Amino acid sequence: MAVLVPLDSRQASITRLLLTETGPSTVEAIASELKLTSRVVRYNLPSIETFLRPEGLLVMRRRGVGVWVSGDDERRQALLTSLGAAAGPQVLDGDDRKLRVLAALLDGSPRPVHIGDLEQELDASRPTVRRDVRAAEAWLEGHHLHLQRLPGVGIAVRGSEIDIRKGLLSLVLEAVPAERLLSEMSESPESRSHVTDPRGLAEFASRLDLPTHRSILARQLLEPDDNGPMAMVATLYLAIVTRRVRAGHQAELQSGQLRSLIDHPVAAAAARIAAAVEKDANLTLGEADVAAITEFLLGFVELVDASLATQADDEIVIDRLVAEAAARLHPSLAEDLQLRRSLGEHLRRLYLDSVSGWPPAIRLALDAFGEDHVLFGTDAPFWERERSVDGVAAEELPGMQDRMLLHAGPPITWENMCGPMQGAIIGAILYEGWAASPEEAGLLARAGRIDFAPCHHHAAVGPMAGVISPSMPVWIVENANGGNRAYSNMNEGLGKVLRFGANGREVIDRLNWIANTLKPVLEAVGSDRRWQPANESSSKIREQ
Repeated sequence: MAVLVPLDSRQASITRLLLTETGPSTVEAIASELKLTSRVVRYNLPSIETFLRPEGLLVMRRRGVGVWVSGDDERRQALLTSLGAAAGPQVLDGDDRKLRVLAALLDGSPRPVHIGDLEQELDASRPTVRRDVRAAEAWLEGHHLHLQRLPGVGIAVRGSEIDIRKGLLSLVLEAVPAERLLSEMSESPESRSHVTDPRGLAEFASRLDLPTHRSILARQLLEPDDNGPMAMVATLYLAIVTRRVRAGHQAELQSGQLRSLIDHPVAAAAARIAAAVEKDANLTLGEADVAAITEFLLGFVELVDASLATQADDEIVIDRLVAEAAARLHPSLAEDLQLRRSLGEHLRRLYLDSVSGWPPAIRLALDAFGEDHVLFGTDAPFWERERSVDGVAAEELPGMQDRMLLHAGPPITWENMCGPMQGAIIGAILYEGWAASPEEAGLLARAGRIDFAPCHHHAAVGPMAGVISPSMPVWIVENANGGNRAYSNMNEGLGKVLRFGANGREVIDRLNWIANTLKPVLEAVGSDRRWQPANESSSKIREQ
């Protein structure tokens, strides 16, 4: 009697698809449906044929037609029903393995994880696990975390505890379906899912005791029947916080940030949540962890003091911002009340620190932000000066050459530059059009085809990497008393920016926008204005 070898999970998925199809399917269609390659499907078909043949079912293959299963319909249905029980070992694809590697590394951080433990966890060879670790490394870098390889010890995730918690939160939300998380949050045992999920991180989520944390938030923060996305995310975040603290990993915040969060109105709600965690989960949260919860809760504007409620004058601004978000991101945002309330809170917390002495600008600031939300002269004393953006670096900076890039710090060669500075140099070369790709730009810099010089050798300064290229618009700051001038490139704002070494398409697009759109506007509204110390000009405008 022949021994029936069970199918592994990948073969079972292919077999299940073939048994449910009523007609031929191409190998490419099967591969696309199951997120496999055509080669993998073809490789597994002989094993599937061997499995089906004793059941009286045949795998038929015809060139130009496809693949299908031929045989009695009752046998097909019976085998389809019993296929799950007959399945053998689980075979995870690359994405599944990456998620499990990330879960093991993040949950264990900062403790190193040995590569052998990952091999056992994934039931995969060492070369396969090493590939999965490299894939996980790219994900971690995108979440402000990085891997440290410790020879003979293992690999460990390095980063702040706050970022590790956010990484775990992002990972679970990415890997576990929302309906599964909502099921895990339910307090009713019969309504919770008990189906074993071989994919993603559902098992990890089931160990977070989500019902307890959902109950805490329902009493302190949420409506009892609130099962929306924010409620799910808040529950998951609180559960991750308690898991990390219970494992001995407390949050660490800088003293200024800690004090700001402790003094925030939402801190009272965070303290109530921490007290409930101590009572219901038998865990005491420290001051920094309560502050971290405060930071997370700032999106729940119902907790904010009534004095910060949205004012009537804000509605026009909020309407415009919501309409823009709906047009650019997703139409559903137009009806998102949570978004509107959050914008209202943040508008009331905006302060403007102005150094402008131009009366129309001060009047605009007072009208837009309110008298209690505008600061004047906090940077005084400074030069009485003229600022303009009339030129670009090649025309204004003394000694600037056509193929020259300025940088922060003392003279340095390409080989000795740090990674962010090299990245900024590559971005500047792409911005200037001297190369068509980052690789080509790197070759130019390495071959000595670009001249490098410190910013301060050319009366200039630049933030962080400090890279200034010939075509970049520059601020011109003149000391009216001494007659000397200084120069600086324009601030790119937040996000992926050249000063931190980013050089992707969005970075170059923003630099072009600054040169082609922002610079002409600034020239039009104030390039010929003489600026005075703000503490003097603000008092004059207030008198008026």
